[in-house]
Amino acid sequence: MLQVWVIVLVMPFIEEYFFRSFLQQRTLGQLNRKHLGLTEKNLVVSSLFSMAHWLMTGQEFLLLSFFPSLFLGWVSDSFKKALLYTTTAHICMNLAWMALIS
Repeated sequence: MLQVWVIVLVMPFIEEYFFRSFLQQRTLGQLNRKHLGLTEKNLVVSSLFSMAHWLMTGQEFLLLSFFPSLFLGWVSDSFKKALLYTTTAHICMNLAWMALIS
């Protein structure tokens, strides 16, 4: 049961801090050119995010994590205090996923 709560509550904060706050905003912040309304940094970070989920969980999570990551990246690019918003959305997505698979 503890593992479920770690996946639902703790991992979204760690992942969003690393992928959105550190990589997307600080490290790749200069990649602001847009393609279909999404920044290059969002596309790069979403690809890395998906690959990390694929390595941890398996092939089926590659696309299942890529498209939600694009949304979280868009939120990160669009709003101040984005870490709060992306983490909250990520937690909601994980809760919904857990409800679907249980």
